Amino acid sequence: MRSATLACLALALAAVPACRQEHAPSVVAPPRARVLREIPVFPASTVVDTTGAVDAEQLRFAVRASFDSVTAFYHARLPALRWQFMGGHEDSVQADMLAQRGDTSLWLHIRNAGSRGTEYTLIGSVVRAGAAHADSSR
Repeated sequence: MRSATLACLALALAAVPACRQEHAPSVVAPPRARVLREIPVFPASTVVDTTGAVDAEQLRFAVRASFDSVTAFYHARLPALRWQFMGGHEDSVQADMLAQRGDTSLWLHIRNAGSRGTEYTLIGSVVRAGAAHADSSR
């Protein structure tokens, strides 16, 4: 019985190197745009998520503050930073704002999260001259 146990143990130990996984070489992510670096963040906000690409960036936040105070903050601060509001829609539970400065577009989505406060998303993108456009031949 003891030799059977030792044989099983030896087989298990021999199989360990075979289970080792070879890892693919690390892939370096392309540099992320820093489109939103000059956009103020409402005080005491917590980052919920971030994502980005070479020409766009998205930041999601949550804050224990009223929807009205977050909305008013961006209405006041963005024009002071030379952002021009281009459109949007607001009601008592959410606000969508589109602003432009030079070749950069900014979209804000602010949502009343009830007892949790307010959640908001900032999305910025840069449109450069000569940028690829959708293929119209389809």
